[in-house]
Amino acid sequence: MTWRVFMACVIAAFSALGPALAQDTAQGPDAISRLRFLTGTWNCTGALPNGTSYTATRTYSFPTSGPWMEERTTSTLESKTTSEVQFWGYDQKAGRLVAYDFLPDRVMTKHVQGWRNGNFLATNDDPAYTVVLNGNSSSMKWVTGYADGSNIVESCKR
Repeated sequence: MTWRVFMACVIAAFSALGPALAQDTAQGPDAISRLRFLTGTWNCTGALPNGTSYTATRTYSFPTSGPWMEERTTSTLESKTTSEVQFWGYDQKAGRLVAYDFLPDRVMTKHVQGWRNGNFLATNDDPAYTVVLNGNSSSMKWVTGYADGSNIVESCKR
């Protein structure tokens, strides 16, 4: 299955889950504001492409008056716990949406497309993947799709 066909299938599947979120396209500062439904703590379970399960706690806040969201994640995989912080926002100087993922050994930058047909979309170059978010105030799902057709699916509830 080609990468484009795979992502089209993922996006189509999640479009049906959350029509109340966003019917239109939002790519500016409003795209981040529309993530406010995430505010608070979420308990998540996921599976890596090799089938290994993990758990995660994600906490979302909007610490500034501007269009920026903070995401703090603590995940446990095979008895090892890791933490990371991400900032999702609108870079007014550059005129585009961005996300910065602060990992123990590096900082990754995501290219954020914003909302399209009820899904929040972002991509990363190294490693190459696309992230699709869909949800509402009580449940959400993150799907990370890789160029080789594998994916990580993470389901979260309050």
